[in-house]
Amino acid sequence: MVAIKAPSEASVSHQLVARILDGDLSAEREMVERYQRGLGVMLFNRARDRELANDIAQDTWVLVLQKIRDNQLRDQSKLAAFIIQIAKNQLIMRMRSRAKQQFVTEDEVGEMRDPGLSPDKMMVNEQLGECVTSLMGELKVDRDRQILQRFYLVGDDKDALCEEFGLSHAHFDRVLYRARERFKSLWHENVGKR
Repeated sequence: MVAIKAPSEASVSHQLVARILDGDLSAEREMVERYQRGLGVMLFNRARDRELANDIAQDTWVLVLQKIRDNQLRDQSKLAAFIIQIAKNQLIMRMRSRAKQQFVTEDEVGEMRDPGLSPDKMMVNEQLGECVTSLMGELKVDRDRQILQRFYLVGDDKDALCEEFGLSHAHFDRVLYRARERFKSLWHENVGKR
């Protein structure tokens, strides 16, 4: 069995955006199908409210499509990052709006504060994200990078990835395991030294 080399995430992003700019409605559907799962997971993890996460996702897709159609995406190869950033901004605006509408006493402020979102922790999370992105770029096997990014970060479906890469479920699990091990090794070599 010959595995067909799948196009890179950057290439797929660029093609999708170009097709959307050309007015291809099927490209808009493909974009939503491709990134919906990862977007939903990210929003739910941040909002901890399924209904709010779904509302923000809908708002995000409307805004993303509008900005792409208006040619406001500067780097067409970074579509996933563009979508996530818009979603984060939408969630922040919604939370600020809710906060302005609520009147709370000083005692309630202490109860409402989320200790998990301190500026220090937010900065550490940002640095970890940058580190992971950098290390992903250092993976020598392109398939490792694509499978790790698309399965864990984008949220692509295992069945779709198996079909695209020409892998059985068992073979996909082995490839994913080896890719994780290679990434872990890079992590320990680079981050473990700090």
